[in-house]
Amino acid sequence: MRTGNAGGPRVDAPGNLIGVVSAKLNALKVMVATNGDIPQNVSFAIKGSLAGAFPESNGVADAAGTDTRALAPADPAEHAKALRAFVVCR
Repeated sequence: MRTGNAGGPRVDAPGNLIGVVSAKLNALKVMVATNGDIPQNVSFAIKGSLAGAFPESNGVADAAGTDTRALAPADPAEHAKALRAFVVCR
C-alpha cells in the first residue's frame, strides 16, 4: 500500500462521510504478483466514527450525516470537497 488521497473523505451515495482514506493499494505490485491483473481505484479508509473520535475527544463538535437519498453518480465527489478540514495537532 502507499499513500495517495490519504486524508481524503470517503462518502456513501447520499454524500455522508463514512470514512477517511488512509492508504491506496499499490496496483503495480499487484500486477507483478498476479502476472498482469491491474486493480483500479482500490483504497482503504478508517471508519468515520473512528476518525470523528479524535476531534470529539478534544472538544470539537461535529454533525453526523443523515441523508438517505442517493445523489447522482458525479455529485458525491463534488459534495466531498466541502468535507475537508485542516487539522493541526499540538
